[in-house]
This record gives sequence, C-alpha cells and structure tokens, in this order.
Amino acid sequence: MTTKLGFRFNENMYGSYRMPPETGPERRFMFHIDAVAGDLLQHWRDGRVDATGFVEAEGLASHAPIKGFMILAPWVARFIHYEFTFTSDDGRALRFAGEKTIRHLHPVRTWQTLPGELFDAGGNTIASVLALFDRREFLSFVRTFKPTRVAVRPQAA
Repeated sequence: MTTKLGFRFNENMYGSYRMPPETGPERRFMFHIDAVAGDLLQHWRDGRVDATGFVEAEGLASHAPIKGFMILAPWVARFIHYEFTFTSDDGRALRFAGEKTIRHLHPVRTWQTLPGELFDAGGNTIASVLALFDRREFLSFVRTFKPTRVAVRPQAA
C-alpha cells in the first residue's frame, strides 16, 4: 500500500443572507469548513479540495452538516469557489455556491469577501449571501494548514 501527500485546513466565514425581495431582513449566516486535499499532485492540476463542516443560517439551518468542495485557484485564475449542500431544519435539501474573485491590487478585501447564493433542490435561488473572513482569525487560520498522508491501495492490473 502506498501513501499520497496532501494537506488540510479549516476556515470560518461569517455574514448574512437575505431572501427575496432583497429589501427583506438580513439574517445571520456562517459556515465552518474542514478542507482536505488528499492528493497534492491532483490538487495542483484541478485546485479541488473536499469540504465538510457545518452551516448556521438563522431561521433556516442550525448547525447543519455540510458536504461539498472548494476550487482554489487564487494566483493565476484569481478565484476561490465554494460549493456545499446541507439540509435545512425543515428537511429541505439546499446548496450554497459562492466565489471569491481575487484582485491582487486589493488583496485584503477580495480574499476576505465571499458573495454567494442559496439554492433549493430544483436549482432555484432562494437567498443571496454575503460572507466575510474575520481578519482577527488570520493567524489561527494559517495554523490549521497541515500536511496529510492518505493510504492508497494499488489498483489491480
């Protein structure tokens, strides 16, 4: 059995969501992601990391488990994409999708700001989201980056 080198990290994003009409009340939204790239070489090719964790969406989901992925392409393609699914407190399947657009001349604002949307199972937008990375968590965020080793079974010939 061989092992593959990868990495892991954790991230928290905090903000709000608003259901249509956009003049409706803002509600608290936050999520915690545990991201894992089990194969560093594959990650260099596609930028993908698997994501689990939880989401808190006031009036919608209380500490709901999430499952999804991120695409990390901040240097050349200049984006970080987040996508995950979860179940609302009333049992509906929901999906969050958002993307940070990285502008190297405005690194703080663009690395910390994540606009996104919540979708129902039919793909209809049910809310707009604006989440922010809390700069006060920067050092603890950096400390979460750790190398990993994943055991891989050889494929039969």
